[in-house]
Amino acid sequence: MSINVERADDKELGDYRTYVKQIRENDGLLSDDLMITFMHITPSILLVTRQILAEHPDWDDEELAEEVLNIVD
Repeated sequence: MSINVERADDKELGDYRTYVKQIRENDGLLSDDLMITFMHITPSILLVTRQILAEHPDWDDEELAEEVLNIVD
């Protein structure tokens, strides 16, 4: 794997970690439409993230992000 591919993968995981954190913090406070619009995510990312959060509430943001990324991509 080239360094550029590794950097792209790290950035994508970081983006998903941010999504997980924001969804965890704002779920129930903001509407789905607002979260999708302001986070620039798809409805499927929101749905899958909620599902993984419900199944694994004890996981940290990075573990959740890796799982969401594996399912969505």
